[in-house]
Amino acid sequence: MIRIIPLVLSICLASPSIAGSMAECLALRELSEDMISKARRAESLLANEKCPEDKFRTKLNSVSDWAWETNTGARQLCRERWKENTDYSYKDLFGNGYRSAQGIKIAKDLEVLGLELSRGSCPVADLTWQPENEIRPKKTMFRMSWEEKLNANPSLQLWAQKHPNLAEIQRQIWERIK
Repeated sequence: MIRIIPLVLSICLASPSIAGSMAECLALRELSEDMISKARRAESLLANEKCPEDKFRTKLNSVSDWAWETNTGARQLCRERWKENTDYSYKDLFGNGYRSAQGIKIAKDLEVLGLELSRGSCPVADLTWQPENEIRPKKTMFRMSWEEKLNANPSLQLWAQKHPNLAEIQRQIWERIK
């Protein structure tokens, strides 16, 4: 955030109308990148908890008891299988799925931030996780209706009340993805 302050100030002095929207866009994008990173880390931590490192340790030799090695390949396979067999607990408007409580909490805030970005004509395509880097559950998750989604996310509900026209567009997109 501190990196863009000089840029924002120089733009604001040059052209206040353009600068306000551009500065807001840059600030929101940087915040969203941080939130995406935190959500991905939360998802990885949950997978790591389900497949703890000590479960995949093997002795290097039979002579000493202290010489251990972690079978990283087997541990990675465990994490991938767990992700395949565990449904998402929450799915955001960008199609990203979350299993961890911390990831869900971040995702709910990120949804509203992403909608504000798109309202300001800022690019939001990178808010969607790349499917080739994500292991999706084998089963299809039960999809929430738009009303259930709003009830599950109070911030999104407030946003929808403030911007009913944009909320209607998002509802249609959400129901089309179903």
